[in-house]
Amino acid sequence: MQKNIMKRIIFLALISLISFTSFSQVNYNQKITAKYAEISEIDYLKDEYIITNSGWETVIIEPYETHYIYYYEGEKRKVWWEYLNYDNDLEGDLYYTEDGREVIFCYDEQRILFYSKYNERTDTYEQLIELSRLEVEDK
Repeated sequence: MQKNIMKRIIFLALISLISFTSFSQVNYNQKITAKYAEISEIDYLKDEYIITNSGWETVIIEPYETHYIYYYEGEKRKVWWEYLNYDNDLEGDLYYTEDGREVIFCYDEQRILFYSKYNERTDTYEQLIELSRLEVEDK
């Protein structure tokens, strides 16, 4: 049951997914394969994200200038996105997807962070999905 819930959450998060490359803005000539995912929810009392699910999941991402295509569990989706800026606090590039999710590529740590479920009242994203164990190769 936990695995099915995690797969549904990751599938929804992938609607906002973009690609990863080392030490620069996304390289459109490469594809990225992520092998591991962690799903976290904000704990307002502790003011931190608490992992609610994690496991081995394979996601393939093909970035393009105006969108990316991802492959997950036999599904193929196209998502529009745009580059915003470099985030000094997280030491990575910040992007926004068409549905308002925030994505940060942390190059030194080789991970991609997906913030979703934005709460306007608290000015906080309530869910965080982290993809890691990344492999980058030419398309």
